[in-house]
Amino acid sequence: MRSLYKTDSGKKEIINLYDEKLIDLNIEYQYEIINFSYGKTNIIITG
Repeated sequence: MRSLYKTDSGKKEIINLYDEKLIDLNIEYQYEIINFSYGKTNIIITG
């Protein structure tokens, strides 16, 4: 499967920004990776 990202450095930048914004929410969460028939997906569990 083709990547959504044009470069590895671009991917790292987006993931770092995502993680920063998640921390900025200042809430408790659990991060899970789930395997589906179409591939892996990321789940953030809160509440």
